[in-house]
Amino acid sequence: MKSTSAEGSNQAQRGPAPSAATALIRVQPRASEAPIAPEKSEPPMEQYRFLFEVHPIPMMIYDVVTLRFIDVNAAALREYGYTRDEFLERTIRDIRPPADVKQFLQMLRQVEGAGFRGRWRHLRKDGSLLFVLIHSTPIMF
Repeated sequence: MKSTSAEGSNQAQRGPAPSAATALIRVQPRASEAPIAPEKSEPPMEQYRFLFEVHPIPMMIYDVVTLRFIDVNAAALREYGYTRDEFLERTIRDIRPPADVKQFLQMLRQVEGAGFRGRWRHLRKDGSLLFVLIHSTPIMF
């Protein structure tokens, strides 16, 4: 089990209002590899999986070390135009305009696993820009 976080920025990018909301979820190593017992009130993992997959807002899970996508939901596939396999071959750098990558990586180093949110520019498979509002919060994955 790994710790995860949905990602964004506290610094707003200039440009038009976001045309979509996106949740990027970062997977990061836990300080302890001891299993954490689920709380009695948590629904089964199948229910979480279902909520992730059918949620109307694009959601992506990525590894904080490699920045590679681990999973994406159906809304992300529709919005970005990639197949699931194409998405999973990419990293979070690949869906950003080259001019934004350096600033984004600097922001990731600054937050060091904390949640954050903000406006960013993403690229669809066809190369068109997508202005997004991202929300990030640590979770277990």
